[in-house]
Amino acid sequence: MCLAIIAHLCLDLWQKDFVVACLNSNNEYKVYTEQAPCFITAREENLVYRTNKTLYGMMVSAHDWEKELSKTYNTLSYYQSKADLCVQHWVIDGEYMLQVTYTNDVIGGSMTKKERLKAIGELEGAYHIKQIKEEGKDRHILWMSLTRNEETGAITISERPYFERILKKFGMEDCNPKYTSLPAGIVFTPEDNAITPEQIEFMKDKPFLPGLSSFMWGESSIRPDLA
Repeated sequence: MCLAIIAHLCLDLWQKDFVVACLNSNNEYKVYTEQAPCFITAREENLVYRTNKTLYGMMVSAHDWEKELSKTYNTLSYYQSKADLCVQHWVIDGEYMLQVTYTNDVIGGSMTKKERLKAIGELEGAYHIKQIKEEGKDRHILWMSLTRNEETGAITISERPYFERILKKFGMEDCNPKYTSLPAGIVFTPEDNAITPEQIEFMKDKPFLPGLSSFMWGESSIRPDLA
């Protein structure tokens, strides 16, 4: 939706990346973790760590990082969307700025290059920001590629990078594509499972469920063109 707004208003599209985003926030609650194996010492095997910083993978990490980042945006006069707390924008002297953050990835849109540099500079003043290398007209975020038509301002989204990554992960990068992989209305039964020794041997190193769930997640509906 934010990309649709950026395309509709012909905003200057840009992106940034927060380096180790979650480490920018402190734990709001007391969180303890087991010792890392390489740090365990004799007679202290039962001790645990209390973590001061939020770490990736912890249940409270995204919550605490969002609160920390929202405080920063608030001091910079951004308005936070009530529908999605990750969306921030402001209007100052007729200039419009929109930013949306997904953990550490930031997509922004500004009316002018001056406002874009101002927004990026403010973030760099508060956190460690990584420059995103642009490859021609294509941008990449969340394993999606974004391409903008410079004449019309339309933005095209493609999940091809995600599927290429998943295919390579599961050793299927050389597979042949089919528009309909299975006939409509097919019903599976227990008899369809691998039951012969040869079939069991063939499937023993095939992570079927993770692969299936990865492809199903990638099939979520995304409009190819936002204009």
